[in-house]
Amino acid sequence: MIKRYIEIFKNNTILTKQKLESELEMLLNNNTMDIEKKIRKTEKIITKINDISNVYTTFESYIKTTKLEENGNT
Repeated sequence: MIKRYIEIFKNNTILTKQKLESELEMLLNNNTMDIEKKIRKTEKIITKINDISNVYTTFESYIKTTKLEENGNT
């Protein structure tokens, strides 16, 4: 059950990041928006992408460390 949860969590994190990247691409291609508004929105999306990337990296590190400890390779 734990392995299934880990995979679901990873997939959800990846999907969230892909959605944010898609949102950013749409924003960058929007030529009707005021430049200041576009910059603010871009910064917000980039921050969210960075946050979700950090979550994924931290989770991967935790899983790797936990597996090493379980195998007695600390």
